[in-house]
Amino acid sequence: IEKGKGGARADLAEALRLYVHACELGGALGCQNAAVMLAAGKGASKDPAASFELSKAACFGGRGEACLTAGRAARAASNGAAATSLFDRACRAGEGA
Repeated sequence: IEKGKGGARADLAEALRLYVHACELGGALGCQNAAVMLAAGKGASKDPAASFELSKAACFGGRGEACLTAGRAARAASNGAAATSLFDRACRAGEGA
């Protein structure tokens, strides 16, 4: 739905809704995809705070690359303690910070 494959038109708002729903059901990849969309303002207005929370959920759901994303957001917000924790988690997941 996000990319409009198979002849279907892209529907970013619907894709975002489905990613958030998948996240709510425990799907870490859904959290990660929703975070990326909200960070870019795809399917809804840019929402850095929601993107950060979704990235953290993806991180704690096992998506190491989302730990990097959340760590970078925490660092940008001058939250050093959270950034350090998230970068450590990313490294333990095999992702370079």
